[in-house]
Amino acid sequence: MTNVGAFLAVAADPKGLEIGVELIGTPAEESGGGKIDLLDAGVFKQVEAVLSSHPSGSPEWETTSVSLGIVAKRVAFKGVASHAAFSPDLGKNALNAVIRLFVGVDGWRQHMPRDARVHGVITHGGGPAHNIVPAFAECVFGLRAKTQEELDGMVRTFEGIARGAALQTETEVTITDEMRLYTPTAPNERIGELLREELRARGAEAVPGVLVLASTDFGNVSQAVPSDYIGFPVATRRIGGHNIEMRESSVTDLAHENAFIVVEALAAAARRIATDKGLRAGLRAG
Repeated sequence: MTNVGAFLAVAADPKGLEIGVELIGTPAEESGGGKIDLLDAGVFKQVEAVLSSHPSGSPEWETTSVSLGIVAKRVAFKGVASHAAFSPDLGKNALNAVIRLFVGVDGWRQHMPRDARVHGVITHGGGPAHNIVPAFAECVFGLRAKTQEELDGMVRTFEGIARGAALQTETEVTITDEMRLYTPTAPNERIGELLREELRARGAEAVPGVLVLASTDFGNVSQAVPSDYIGFPVATRRIGGHNIEMRESSVTDLAHENAFIVVEALAAAARRIATDKGLRAGLRAG
């Protein structure tokens, strides 16, 4: 809504624009990596700057935020089925291997960087019969870190824990990519400054440089093109994201009022970039 509104505001009065202003729809942020597909297709190849926005569970306005990079891994364990009472000694329990992986990850957490994250779900629990040793079980984990170097190290450790779980249970393990890499964001400081100026002019004071413990394929765009986005509050206190409370907060009067502030600020910033050759040169320079 906010990005579309900002585009329409600029498009309604194109006088003075020195470059085009485009609205680029990028679906499948959560796991599909729509922005990565567009990057690979060259959609952002001649783009001077990218502006965006996102509702936040924080009560603060935010710009130049750094989001964590993320990869997701699907881990499948293959065992041997057998009667769980008559001949358990002839079985190899794949579900036990998944459980060992989760226990191993829990032990690993105390040694992670404070701002790293790992979280998983069991996607196949080896059932449905309780009297059969599970011959197959599977889970998916997300791994997040604020730098690519840290994320690469986390992947190596995680895969080692998974292999250890297989070794303990004498099962076979297969580890595959569940989603493509979403890189940590690299916000452009000048764009962030520009967005804060426009927000301030509308009575909203943004906090710069917040580390957001979530991830987005906007990070991949920011690594290729000068970019930044506005994180705007939908509540007056910190709330959880991806839940009913976030949904309900997003349809409040406060959320709508703040969304229209974002529309105006993004449109004004886009207009300044599109009408100032010197500003655009500065964005490319650093």
